[in-house]
Amino acid sequence: MKADVPRIPKLRLRIPAWVPKPVAQSIRAKYAADVDWAYRAALKESGDYSGPDEHLAEIARQDDVRRAFADVVRDDVADITERYLPFCDRRMEGVWRELSRQRNGAFLHPAKDRQAALVELFETALLCQETRRGATMTTGQVEDQRSRYLAKAEELESDASAIMATPGARRQTERHRQTKRYLRLLDAADVYKEYAAERYWADSLTSLERAHDGRARWVALTIGHKFRELFGSPMYGLTATITSVVLRRTVEPRTVRQWCDPADKARKKST
Repeated sequence: MKADVPRIPKLRLRIPAWVPKPVAQSIRAKYAADVDWAYRAALKESGDYSGPDEHLAEIARQDDVRRAFADVVRDDVADITERYLPFCDRRMEGVWRELSRQRNGAFLHPAKDRQAALVELFETALLCQETRRGATMTTGQVEDQRSRYLAKAEELESDASAIMATPGARRQTERHRQTKRYLRLLDAADVYKEYAAERYWADSLTSLERAHDGRARWVALTIGHKFRELFGSPMYGLTATITSVVLRRTVEPRTVRQWCDPADKARKKST
């Protein structure tokens, strides 16, 4: 019976030896988790899945379903592998080598926790590859998003007022419980308001500053900010390399510098 049950496809992502060990471990873990998710999602789509894990095997034993399952998993795993392949690009070898350079026994680019910093840098690049919303929002979309968050905040505030106005809370414990719910809803409304303000500012800035190449600009700004946070410098050359790997084309360091430091661009124009 075990032979009838589809298995999770073997990992087909070959990680080069020059990838730092903590980064390689993160790649393997995330890749395996994505493949496992694709496997289970395919099983659910292949039948009326509504039970525990053992029901997955029962679905998979049906011949007609197994063929459809195999096709779906094969395509999904191919897509997942394609997402991770850029981080095995030889250009990334130069990034890891530069971040590992030492002089007189000290790293040229120090970080509080080097291994964690390398992993966080990789995960940021992976997120940039998977996320497109931040680079493509128009001014109208920014306004719509803000309005949606504020509308949710207003709805929560209305619900809070309705709870406080509900009759029947006679005892002190009941009134106390009612007040706690009221305050929690107001806190949730405040979260929506704060997030609406933060996203409105950030997304408006991206929308106003973006040129014809908005996605590349957004990726470069995100990677440059992460470099500054982890290593104290935007590292325009390395930011350009990772941006190029993520986008699978060439982005020049001077272009990244102009995007990440508009003031520097303005100084050059004035001279």
